[in-house]
Amino acid sequence: MNRTLAGCLVYLARKLATAWQAVTIAAINIVTPLVCKILTKYESHARDGDLQASIYIKTTVFRWVITALAPAIVTPFADTASNADKSLLDGVRAIFIAEIWRVPLLAILDIIGNFRRHFLGPRAPDQRRMNLHFQGAHYNLGERYTEMTKILFYTFFYAVLFPTGFFYAFAGLVVLYWSDKFSLLRHWKQGPAIGDQISELSRSYFFGLALLAYGIFGSYHWAGFPFDNSCVTTEVISEEYIGTHNAITAGDEEVKITLSADNVNMKFCSQDMMRFSPIAFPALSRYQKEGEEYMTLEQERIVNLYGWLSIAILAVVAVIFLRRLVFNGLRNLFCHTYKPRGEATDIGFSEVREIFGYIPSIQVRGFQYPLLTCDLSGLKHTGLIGWKDPGVPYSEHNIIYDLPKADETLVTCEEEKSESAEGDCTKLFSIVKEWAD
Repeated sequence: MNRTLAGCLVYLARKLATAWQAVTIAAINIVTPLVCKILTKYESHARDGDLQASIYIKTTVFRWVITALAPAIVTPFADTASNADKSLLDGVRAIFIAEIWRVPLLAILDIIGNFRRHFLGPRAPDQRRMNLHFQGAHYNLGERYTEMTKILFYTFFYAVLFPTGFFYAFAGLVVLYWSDKFSLLRHWKQGPAIGDQISELSRSYFFGLALLAYGIFGSYHWAGFPFDNSCVTTEVISEEYIGTHNAITAGDEEVKITLSADNVNMKFCSQDMMRFSPIAFPALSRYQKEGEEYMTLEQERIVNLYGWLSIAILAVVAVIFLRRLVFNGLRNLFCHTYKPRGEATDIGFSEVREIFGYIPSIQVRGFQYPLLTCDLSGLKHTGLIGWKDPGVPYSEHNIIYDLPKADETLVTCEEEKSESAEGDCTKLFSIVKEWAD
């Protein structure tokens, strides 16, 4: 539903100009992560890395479809490589430029962040709520990965039609790196610690799919040249057509056409193999319709090369997918796959400053720090909590003390435990215990 609406917007924008199409796609790419985050709220994930991986998959698929596939679908085949203002090549170039400028422009302007710091912050009713406006923006690692994979997929998808796109992609990735580094150091707040789920998805699946798109769509694009759906016949034109004539193009432009006696008639022949029925896969020269052969000898060679190359890439990608999705799953059921990493040392867990303990807590909107939901009296090193509110004790952030007589209950439990090792004390809350030398 959302992709259909976005596709309609891309089509309507193209009717105006390719520049408007590029701006529309850039705007949709900004909104897409917000929609995906809303959809992901209805899912249940045990780890934050899995949550961001889910957002990454949805956002990547949506952006690939809107950025690369939608312009190719809404653009008529004959306008793919034409000199018209609304040709597909002009649209591809405009989208590259829009995407290169979108990321650094939003990072530098930081409209929402500046509004919160300079307008809402000074007008907050108390210090706590004022501090919330100076926290920095929350960033999602999955969304940042989609920016990279989107540029890669878009470049591979149109590599044959627009080889200059590799230079645009290089510029886009450089700009993306520096703008994200600037935002990470200046605008974004510290994100949660996550695993390698997103990088594993990109490396194992999405990079392979981008390479597969290069092989498959590259072969179809080579097969589509010269993108005019016309074939030369051996019939010489009639004498009544000789001379200069006025004609109206599909873009409602008036042009002059001069025909001479040695010109021959042209006839319609479909060059779009992706719309052949039955479908022509892989794209090979032998799938040209009888009597409508339009490829040159050199074109047939390159089409056949790309066609069989796409089959080879498809086979490799399929093997990788089967290995990771099926073989690895079956191997885990019947084989011992665990391999310990690292070596045992004399360094204690509590001595590593970068490692934090599991402290039950909840993040509530409107509070700068998480709310603790456990008894911390058994914790010797408060550094395991992972954060510190300067000048404020952790008890101020612990909601267990909001219960009546919670302090007295905890003190009584500690006294009973010290008097008898077998003392039984009713546990009202979860506890955090540390055993250290």
